[in-house]
Amino acid sequence: MQNEDASDSVAAIVTARLGLAAQKRWAVGVERLLPDLTALTGADDLDGAVHALHDLALDAPAWRRIMAAVTVGETRFLRQRSWFERIERSALATLIQQRRRQGMKRLHVWSAGCSTGEETYTLGVILRQTLPDAEDWKIDILGTDIRPDVIEAAERGVFAARQLRELTPWQVERYFAPREANSLA
Repeated sequence: MQNEDASDSVAAIVTARLGLAAQKRWAVGVERLLPDLTALTGADDLDGAVHALHDLALDAPAWRRIMAAVTVGETRFLRQRSWFERIERSALATLIQQRRRQGMKRLHVWSAGCSTGEETYTLGVILRQTLPDAEDWKIDILGTDIRPDVIEAAERGVFAARQLRELTPWQVERYFAPREANSLA
């Protein structure tokens, strides 16, 4: 199997197993890992390695490397500030008004592709700032990602100080506690 064919096959398998639509930017990342794919899957050759992906568990080393190659790993608090402003003004404001009218102070928010949790935590900060009576609400924020390694990091809840660069000093002071040198929780 040629590398180009292998890349196309891996992209198709990723789409089928993970539900992610193949993107052109994947090609570079997938091609970089092709030389290691045989060893990662325990196959005899590249063709066997590609076919092995159908049956490997998603937490297998080969899949972990593929997930890292096809997902965006950049994350920080208030990343893409304009997106969060739109979410706050349109989706959250509308949902909060609707819930108040219904007498239901309960929100369920889902942050898909949350990486190490900064975007999910940002939603929590926004909700705390938007709801003056937040303590009277039952708020559930679910963060999900396909990469187990980033979910494990999100569960720890420890963030590098550089990840907070978009937040104001008062937000950092109010919503974070120093943990160790250059990290906050």
